[in-house]
Amino acid sequence: MEGNNGDKLLVADAMDTKPWTIPQDTKVEYALTQLVQMQLESCIVIEKNGSIRGHLDSRDLGAAQVDGRKRKTVAELLTQPPFTVGPKADLLQTLDDMKKRGLRFAVVMDGTTLVGELRLSGVGARLSELLGRQAKEVVELRADSDRKDEYLGLVSHDMRAPLTVISLSTDYLLAEESSRTLSQDQRSFVERIKRNGEMASSMIHDILDVVRLEHGFRLDYHVIRFSELLNESIQNLQVVAAKKKITFQVTHDQDIQVNLDPNRMRQVIENLLINAIKFSPQSGQIFIRTFLAQKASGTHLAFQVRDQGEGIRKEDESKVFEAFVQSGRSNQGKDGVGLGLAIVRKFVEFHQGTIELDGGWQKGASVTIFMPNASAVSIAPQKTAAIQGPVVLLVEDDEAIREFYKQSLEDYKYHVLEAGDGAEGFALFQKHAVDLVLSDIRMPNVDGLEFLARIRSSGSDVPVILCSGYYVGLENDLTKSDHKPNRIIDKPFKVKDMVEAIEDQLRRYKQAS
Repeated sequence: MEGNNGDKLLVADAMDTKPWTIPQDTKVEYALTQLVQMQLESCIVIEKNGSIRGHLDSRDLGAAQVDGRKRKTVAELLTQPPFTVGPKADLLQTLDDMKKRGLRFAVVMDGTTLVGELRLSGVGARLSELLGRQAKEVVELRADSDRKDEYLGLVSHDMRAPLTVISLSTDYLLAEESSRTLSQDQRSFVERIKRNGEMASSMIHDILDVVRLEHGFRLDYHVIRFSELLNESIQNLQVVAAKKKITFQVTHDQDIQVNLDPNRMRQVIENLLINAIKFSPQSGQIFIRTFLAQKASGTHLAFQVRDQGEGIRKEDESKVFEAFVQSGRSNQGKDGVGLGLAIVRKFVEFHQGTIELDGGWQKGASVTIFMPNASAVSIAPQKTAAIQGPVVLLVEDDEAIREFYKQSLEDYKYHVLEAGDGAEGFALFQKHAVDLVLSDIRMPNVDGLEFLARIRSSGSDVPVILCSGYYVGLENDLTKSDHKPNRIIDKPFKVKDMVEAIEDQLRRYKQAS
């Protein structure tokens, strides 16, 4: 539990700063009378030199008056030293200690100076006040953070426009037909402008990613063959690696498929590889390995990147994946804003994955990412002899329409697998050998466009026919979709038209094969 300044609640937050002190030779009757008149529960007994002798409350004094031994001064009632704590002690821990000892009061001392008294009976109301104030401050801090993130996002977004113009302009100047008029020095300066513009764009992209990460986002899961995603990422970075004459040495212990967000994983891969390129020596090698690893939560993809740089000092390893921290390698110039590895950590955590780092000081650093939901790629299942005719996967959320289509297709000797949405359909697609997919577009959970994207991301080129009646935004959805269907059929349609479309796509697919 935290106090006003972000630290834990302290004793100072809940103590009474004006405790009543009395000399140790004060008579019992007088002390009790004064407590009653001042409506106080307790008093602190001090010696002549001002040091704390003990602590008494009204119960102690009242019991002494009816005691037959008739002790005269308050000092005679003291049997043990007071329970003392510092003002910066943890409040909740102190209250717990007091309850365990059966104490109702504690003396608060700052060194040798009395600064207050902590009363168990008075802390409850004070805690409610503190927690209420704390909750309000948390809300205010969160709102302030949101405003800063929004401002940061807007500024970063607006900076992309002029950087885009710079990029397009330098591309134009460096184009073959334009660059002929440039001198060697002019071309060098244009290339420098382009390089630094790209670096600025990359920094802005990282900043926007961090803002999005702080506010959360939905991962778009697909089952992919990891080697294909890795090869694509390596290809994207070949130009960067070539500038330092760095080569990639890739080893796949198994051909692995894994269920994850391909776009986010691509960022993980490329951030790790860019970091390895940055800290590798000229003409060095980067060693990449993928393998399956067994963990308590199941089978994981292990993706390891090892460079030949100077490595990371042991004391710096814990800081490497923090935001705005450069990678703890002192001999390298500062470039970027230190967000790449922080983004890697966030994306891996969102996938319920883990990271292991071996700094390898003076030997080369090694980072291993473990991602769940992985398995070795299995051979696609074959159609059994019992299945007659092509297999059509029918995905439609309206049960009545789905049943009608299914019956109609079976009349034409197709074997039909049926599903109520894209998520259920993709599970069937992975399990069975399918010749063609016929799917509605607008469905709950996973719609037809996302279902199509999952099919294509799995590496399959099986024909997909999407069906839909018109709705506002249909054209926009189709235009924005990264993956296009083989054909679209407008609802409502005749069974004959549907069958003709299926036969046409199966024929085209067979010819292409």
